[in-house]
Amino acid sequence: MSHRSNVEGARYHGEARPHVESYFIKANHPTLDRALWLKTTIFSPKPNPQETHAAIGEAWAIAFDRERGHVAVKTSEPIVDSRFSREGIDVQVAGCSMTRTHTSGSITTGDRSISWVLDLAPEGSDLRPLPYDWMYNAPFPSSKLASPIADAVVAGALTVNGELWEIENWRGMLGHNWGKRHAPEYAWVHVNQFVDESGEAVDLIFEGVSARVAIGDLRTPRLSTLMLRYRGVTYAINSVAAMLTSRASISHRRWTIKAASKWCAIEGEFWADTPDFVGLFYANPKGAQTHCLNSKIAHGLLRITLEGRAPFVVTTQRAALEVGTLDEDHGVRMYV
Repeated sequence: MSHRSNVEGARYHGEARPHVESYFIKANHPTLDRALWLKTTIFSPKPNPQETHAAIGEAWAIAFDRERGHVAVKTSEPIVDSRFSREGIDVQVAGCSMTRTHTSGSITTGDRSISWVLDLAPEGSDLRPLPYDWMYNAPFPSSKLASPIADAVVAGALTVNGELWEIENWRGMLGHNWGKRHAPEYAWVHVNQFVDESGEAVDLIFEGVSARVAIGDLRTPRLSTLMLRYRGVTYAINSVAAMLTSRASISHRRWTIKAASKWCAIEGEFWADTPDFVGLFYANPKGAQTHCLNSKIAHGLLRITLEGRAPFVVTTQRAALEVGTLDEDHGVRMYV
């Protein structure tokens, strides 16, 4: 019997080598333009023979609120003071914790503060966008991603600058990614709250990514993988042929995608206005830092064709959209 790769345990084991890795949770209010994003990260720089290796653990939090404005905070500590389990999702960074079913923490940056105590009730299996299981252990691609919890119900409390947010029946997810550096260009989307053309909720989860991956000083063409889970059935558009024939466009505010497999075809676009983004600085072990343009209250539209049925359209106003760029002239406010 074959065994699937462990996409939950941390891939950094304390070595002095270039490495970035993160676990993140996002969740959206069922009806309001509010969302939360929590992240714990490992940053291990390129070793310098003249200096002590200085890997760090980081904890981040963003409270998205279209009406009142967003709040973002970050803290860090030496990696030797953090815990990232190799066996599963069990993280402790600067007083912030994260497991498969629970997260808590408190971060203050200047006059901004976010604290939380949240429970996650996972629903369904994970999503693995890479087409082959061996890729999660091989040198290529240099950046890996998976969603160990692709869908969950989140409940608890979040306090933002002293204001209590009661979290009840928010749809959420938990993701994990790692690699030698951040991709020089990418767009990532995850949505688990869609409605059909009549406004009725649809049992559908979508996750997609397009990226140019660095190979030394070269970059691959823009490659895309898409995962769709509709009424409990998972459709993957991630074969080599699908990646080579997909068509994606990435701008600082929008991602468009057109891709197909034998059983599924998708045309979609996801976008957000400038005020709905929070800019984040992502350090790279070598080279310029990546600017992550992060929105958890983005808009989206998918036109889906499944084998044996007519095309249908779904929309959302609660998409997670992240655009990574080395271009500093993007016009989004950088928060942390």
